[in-house]
Amino acid sequence: MCLLPKPAFRTIRAFLLQVMAMCVASALPQVATAFEFNADEWQISVQAGFGGTGIQKQVEKNGDTFDISRGETPGFFGIDFETFTSDRWRFTIGHRRGVRLGPFSSGVGFTGASWNYYPFSTPPKDIDFTEGNYLAGEGYSTFVGIATGVGYGTITRESDQVGSVTASGVYLGIRLGVDWAYAPGMIIRPEIIGSQTFYDAGNLPSSLNEFGIVCGFIFHLPPIFD
Repeated sequence: MCLLPKPAFRTIRAFLLQVMAMCVASALPQVATAFEFNADEWQISVQAGFGGTGIQKQVEKNGDTFDISRGETPGFFGIDFETFTSDRWRFTIGHRRGVRLGPFSSGVGFTGASWNYYPFSTPPKDIDFTEGNYLAGEGYSTFVGIATGVGYGTITRESDQVGSVTASGVYLGIRLGVDWAYAPGMIIRPEIIGSQTFYDAGNLPSSLNEFGIVCGFIFHLPPIFD
């Protein structure tokens, strides 16, 4: 639920959508390059940590309108498939979810793409296990990323007056982290992830968000094409 006046919210939302569209359009050549030249150099990243996902929505029931805010915390996990598009850019597609432990539920997901930029140094390259004399901690690099995609989900609380709350929308997010070459064939990535939807798909105002402080592990995938 947005606390801004509706005209201001619409203006901000339109501006953010334009920014997102420009970012996606500018990155399309990089995506094409990734698939054309680096098809055999994809990596998989699995991440887990603390955080969660949430839904804020305006709901009508029995003629009354009220706001509902629900979350899936304190767990957060995700999976990414990624590749380099240049020495300083990494393209990622992935999915993330929040987790509520008691009772267990994980009803909200964020699926999309991100473009990570390494401003200070080129990111570390992991080395295959066939390499003999590899020293742990040979390289690390800080990155900042912009993300976009679709957030969607349902959070159910059977004991509440409104049992289920469902929302979906287009999101814009950021990613901040460090890639550290820890061991042969593996990179460790401590990372902060945050996203917020700005374009909801329902008739009543709603929004979804995600936030995670996670640790990821990046491994090489086997060749996709021979």
